[in-house]
Amino acid sequence: PPPVGRREALVETIRTISEIIIFGEQNAEQELIFDYFCEKNMLALLTDMMKAPWSDEVVQCQIIQTVAILVQNVRNETSLYYLLSNNYINEIISFDRLSLANNEDLASQFVSFLKTLSMRLNDQTVQFFLDDRLASFPLYDCVIRFISGAGGSDSMARTSALTIILNLFRVEDAGLRAYLLRPDKQRVFFRQLGQLLQDLTGKLLAAVLQAHEVVNASASSSSSSTSG
Repeated sequence: PPPVGRREALVETIRTISEIIIFGEQNAEQELIFDYFCEKNMLALLTDMMKAPWSDEVVQCQIIQTVAILVQNVRNETSLYYLLSNNYINEIISFDRLSLANNEDLASQFVSFLKTLSMRLNDQTVQFFLDDRLASFPLYDCVIRFISGAGGSDSMARTSALTIILNLFRVEDAGLRAYLLRPDKQRVFFRQLGQLLQDLTGKLLAAVLQAHEVVNASASSSSSSTSG
């Protein structure tokens, strides 16, 4: 990884990039800023940086946050299509060297990123995520594991994961609906959902038993005091 000082400078630079690009995209008189972002293929650069051997969790977290901010805030439809095209977003989603299980901040940021993508999904933008030829839809396949708490996700991440699934089902696209309703995908979904319900039921039962023990202990103490 880069030395701490350089890493902090790199993270700050990546953060600033998103602010400048959004400013340029949202102000017509500054539209050349977003054109420069596209011309220099900076989204590819960010993707390559995240996958670089030296890239650590701090840098990866900032890159994910930066791309999420860009996707969430661009107003021009053409700008959004540019961000979602060329498969860079899918590369980030599918990147398998993210230490989500060991870093709650990174896991939370990643799920938030997926939620942002799902909120901008419609019958037009779905084409950038769903590959009918390869029967691949990384956004769904990635988020499904967060439902039962896999990857170190907390309760907020699990709630976001369920929201993402609902957002996907709201999209009126025959190809996407067919993919989501495939038997193998449904089995994975209900397995994850069942595991979540089992875990929550176990926690609820433990809480009830603990409360019951507290009540019994209190009643026993009161009885002893009365007898004395």
